[in-house]
Amino acid sequence: KQLVALGAPRSLETVETLINMHYGRLPQLAKMSSWANNLQHQVSDYNETLSKGIQVSFKVDQDLLGMVIGSKGANIKRAQALQGVSRIDTRKDGTVVVWAE
Repeated sequence: KQLVALGAPRSLETVETLINMHYGRLPQLAKMSSWANNLQHQVSDYNETLSKGIQVSFKVDQDLLGMVIGSKGANIKRAQALQGVSRIDTRKDGTVVVWAE
């Protein structure tokens, strides 16, 4: 493509400088745009994950699993009563899984 500019020499120098600055920055602007799009996708994915809730798993010694559960499930019931906690499961192998909003 060709650009034709008419004007005073000083004006033409200014135009040339501005055009060179613009085209010189295009690769940098493209990188920034790509970076911003990537961040936007990451935020969107994170928000989707949060809307589905979070699941956290951890293991305790099988000998201590009874303490985690508590007498008649009292500790589990207390933990489930906390705001945001939707479910808690325990497994015989000592795995505890907590679902939260």
